[in-house]
Amino acid sequence: MLVLALDTATPASTAALVEVTADGLFGVAESRTVDPRAHGEKLAPEVCV
Repeated sequence: MLVLALDTATPASTAALVEVTADGLFGVAESRTVDPRAHGEKLAPEVCV
């Protein structure tokens, strides 16, 4: 199963894709940007990467 995690609680916005298997969690991709006033504008391109 793939899980998309989004975090916008701080000035940085983060998008991460993790694969969950019986053996554990494996990071597939991660993108992080810092712009405290543009989470919406920055988050969409991070998800499309």
